[in-house]
Amino acid sequence: MAQSLRLERAVVIEPTGLAVAAASAGALEAEVEFAGLAANGSLPEAGDNAAERAARFVADLAKLPLAAAQHPILGRARASCLEIKGGWRSLYTIPDRARVRVEVRLVPGCSGERAEAELRLAAARRGGRVEVLDRSDPWSCEGCELARALEHALARAGVEPRRTGMPSWTDGHNLVAGGCREVVVFGPGDLALAHTPTERVELRELVLATRALAELVRDVSLPRT
Repeated sequence: MAQSLRLERAVVIEPTGLAVAAASAGALEAEVEFAGLAANGSLPEAGDNAAERAARFVADLAKLPLAAAQHPILGRARASCLEIKGGWRSLYTIPDRARVRVEVRLVPGCSGERAEAELRLAAARRGGRVEVLDRSDPWSCEGCELARALEHALARAGVEPRRTGMPSWTDGHNLVAGGCREVVVFGPGDLALAHTPTERVELRELVLATRALAELVRDVSLPRT
């Protein structure tokens, strides 16, 4: 869809707390499978506990070298465990299967290829196999005219302009990949609350965001005098 529209500039609406996000982290999503050997729960030495090896792998994620990559706005690259599954319905069996879902936040200096290589090495040390599910590279539009225009629109709407980075995947990745020259992410709300039971947006922020976007549309639509 992004390629068929052939957009030149776009504002992606996501919760940024009314800050202008002109740079976005990328992401690598992967599943890591661990195979072990089932045994009676009272004889763990007779089996190979896949869940324990998966847990050790999760503990290793914080030690990956990619965490040294840092961006002034986006922060550090980081690998996080999103889900871990393993075990039998019977509580008295050593699990012979476990699965870990991992997301790696990518910043400039930490490519998807590098993150994948480090994940595979860490998983292999614990006997795991990696399947990459999705990968998107970080992007930046920090010097673009659209970001400055949105900052001016915010000021006219009564909001002090602030810059931030977007640590999450958004449709901005699709737009950049589709050739859109200028992309920023902006909107009301707190990203930390998104996809949680307490997700919410303050009406005041919603009104201010609407005013700022109206100012932006008017600014970029009217001929300059």
